[in-house]
Amino acid sequence: SSDHKLNQKKCKYEPHVIAMPVDSELKIHTSDPINHNIHTYSFENDPINIMFLPGQDAYSQEMEEPELIKVECDLHDWMRAWIVVTPNGYSAVSGSDGSFEIPDVPAGDYELTAWHETLGSLTKSINVGDDGLNINFDFPEVPQKEARR
Repeated sequence: SSDHKLNQKKCKYEPHVIAMPVDSELKIHTSDPINHNIHTYSFENDPINIMFLPGQDAYSQEMEEPELIKVECDLHDWMRAWIVVTPNGYSAVSGSDGSFEIPDVPAGDYELTAWHETLGSLTKSINVGDDGLNINFDFPEVPQKEARR
């Protein structure tokens, strides 16, 4: 199982989005020389609401249920991240160009959901063959002014 780490660095969460399967551990730490208060808005998993001091040891928590979790810092309102706890290990976070790859998916029929923090979710029924599959998700366009909300 790979590490799922959320860092507080230069008053930003890194990475901005984490995809992790159920029953895996999230590790939260800080690289900043200032205080932060990490606050998760979760309903299926135990919520986190803790003060982080400079140099503090990492905080770990197992994520036991699939859920989309918003993360904020109560001290710095611009700090925001997302944790996507998936029902299985077949997930990916897209690159800056929107591309993604989910390796080693067995051939078969699936429901694939793409999620965007502003544009919402799109789900497609797909059939993965032995040679894999290329798929595009075309989200409805949103005026730039609306997308900044």
